[in-house]
Amino acid sequence: MKKNIFLYTLAAFNLLLVACKSNSDSFSLGVKFNTSLYIAKTKIVDSKGRFMYYKIVKPFSSNEKLDVLDEYGFRKGYQLPRKEIHEKGELHRAVHLYVFNKNGSSLLLQKRSANVDHYPNKYSISVVGHVNAGESSYQAARRELKEELNLKIKTLMALNFMFSFRQDATLAHNYIDRQFNDVYTFFIDYIEPKNIKFDKHDVAKVKWVLFEDFKKMVEDKDSELAPVYSKSCKDLVYFLENKNN
Repeated sequence: MKKNIFLYTLAAFNLLLVACKSNSDSFSLGVKFNTSLYIAKTKIVDSKGRFMYYKIVKPFSSNEKLDVLDEYGFRKGYQLPRKEIHEKGELHRAVHLYVFNKNGSSLLLQKRSANVDHYPNKYSISVVGHVNAGESSYQAARRELKEELNLKIKTLMALNFMFSFRQDATLAHNYIDRQFNDVYTFFIDYIEPKNIKFDKHDVAKVKWVLFEDFKKMVEDKDSELAPVYSKSCKDLVYFLENKNN
């Protein structure tokens, strides 16, 4: 009986490998099981950056739905898949989350990997993500913080809403990003970057940057900060520096 179970399992695994090879043009690993589920591979490395193994992950569902918004940021009353939202250039909502250490002297940044389509090898802010259909931006910020950096928010007052802004950007002929961005800050005890879990396919590393150095990055158009964040970062610096005035 055990032998038969093993043989069935082995046969199923071989079929999966065949499927992977036969669909090599679908996504990172090339596996497309249906139109709504894509599989990718993430390289797992040790503390010295040496390859260990590939982890199979589901980066996103093409059917993940977002609320479609009007010109004022109100819901139109229907949702569309994220892929379709960007293809049509429909307005939607996203969150930008800045993670600081407790005293606010340092900010956690992500360095985008060479694998990503937009702004490879540039620094991004701590956390960026879409607000799913039926979610508030506060709920999305909590979820994205856990998904992207595996950090949990323990208290309801831990997130600080700073401001909101609209941004329209055409990143490709089929990727028109028109969204309202809600900006939050989050203050945590210092944690070593090596202890922060993140997707190494999209992110090369995470790094604490002194707030004073971050301000210089914001003002320098040739800095390593992705230019898409320059205006919002300037406003964030403005509000943080004037919060006690």
